[in-house]
Amino acid sequence: MSFVPAPLHRIWVQSELASGFFSVGVRPSFPINGVDFIMGNDIAGGGVDLSESVIGSILEKDVMPCTDEGDNGALELAQSVVEPAPESGAPFLLTREALVKAQKEDPSLVKCFTAAAQDKGGEGSKKQTFFIWEGLLMRKWTPRPGEDWSTVRQIVVPTSLRRHVLQLAHDHAWSGHLGVTKTYDRILQHFFWPAMKADVVQFCNTCHTCQLVGKPNQAVPPTPLRPIPAVGEPFEHILVDCVGPLPKTWAGNQFLLTIMCVSTRFPEAIPLRRITTASITKALVKFFTTFGLPKTVQTDQGTNFMSREFKRTLQSFGVSHSVSSAYHPESQGALERWHQTLKAMLSKYCHDTGKSWDEGVPFVLFAIRDAKQESLEFSPATLVFGHDVRGPLKVLKESFLSGCVPKTNVVEFVKTCKDRWQRAASLAKEALCVSQANMKRRFDQKAVERQFQPGDKVLVLLPVPNSALMARFSGPYMIAKSV
Repeated sequence: MSFVPAPLHRIWVQSELASGFFSVGVRPSFPINGVDFIMGNDIAGGGVDLSESVIGSILEKDVMPCTDEGDNGALELAQSVVEPAPESGAPFLLTREALVKAQKEDPSLVKCFTAAAQDKGGEGSKKQTFFIWEGLLMRKWTPRPGEDWSTVRQIVVPTSLRRHVLQLAHDHAWSGHLGVTKTYDRILQHFFWPAMKADVVQFCNTCHTCQLVGKPNQAVPPTPLRPIPAVGEPFEHILVDCVGPLPKTWAGNQFLLTIMCVSTRFPEAIPLRRITTASITKALVKFFTTFGLPKTVQTDQGTNFMSREFKRTLQSFGVSHSVSSAYHPESQGALERWHQTLKAMLSKYCHDTGKSWDEGVPFVLFAIRDAKQESLEFSPATLVFGHDVRGPLKVLKESFLSGCVPKTNVVEFVKTCKDRWQRAASLAKEALCVSQANMKRRFDQKAVERQFQPGDKVLVLLPVPNSALMARFSGPYMIAKSV
């Protein structure tokens, strides 16, 4: 396939699929007979017909006046703007005679003509009045009663021209896609028609460009919170993610593979030099040999987790792979929040000891595992091992109670640990359910329930961290199925 350069022109296009000003390439001819204009899917949007048939109505050249992309300021309005064609198929000409004819033939303006005929005093002295000036139906409007200096004389716009006026007042480069109020006030300075405010509201609210870009500092309300059910045994369902790149250590480590048990919040962090699929699967296998094979491994949609090698490794162990939603880190919220705590603790370790962060990972993990998890009301170590691990505080306590602690045999120790583990697991589940219910109640105060069905058209919110001028939304897309 080869490409042929073509000069760009900005023209007005009016069709059943899309209408507006578009930048197009102009060629002397097309290789397909009978085709004078090709519209891409990016312009046609959701109105594109996937059938192979060619649109029968070909626009005439005088409906698409060519204006250079970089030099269209010197053209007159009548040369650069063309009114959508009426039902007869002929282009609407922007002349006074054509406007007068369109006004007289428009049934929506009958009451306006009647009001103009009843006004015997010409333009009248009321806040608003209709009158005829050289055949044109016009309206005199005084926005501030008693202040004649603010009076404007508006042309009453027929139905066939209204959309064009709306596009000029909102879509044009000199209009700037402003909101309903500013667009409405701008039109009122020159034009009027019955129920104009409703038309402006509908036009601005359905503007495709405004929907894609969004409003300044627009906060999209979230949907109601759906917490992960507080069920399952330890390490039945684990979350896996990567952190980095971090400062390179003497051992060459720059990344951390992080793992967390959903039911106990027991964390693991493994320093890695690279986060390739091979290094990740090797570290995961080592983790599995210590804590057993989980039923489900949940990751984000990173390439190292979506590779065939990673999926093949999990399948070989009989482990299912679940992925979180794209651009939605809240799906792995517990692990993402722990990343912040982990990095803060490693930073403090490096500051206090002057050592590399990878040397402090074991100590930081011990501290987190031994700390009570607020939503569970138990420490992860207690929920996994069934007893409190022996840390610095327990060592200090034992030094004061030396010789006073009664000894227990193995059978009693195992029975005690088992009873404590079962009781702790039950209480932790209850505490997590209460914590999730409280969190959902607070979160849902500003949430908006949305129900989508297959076939609905939606816009997708995209992250734009590197540019404030990029569109925030993409689409429209059609929903294929609900999950």
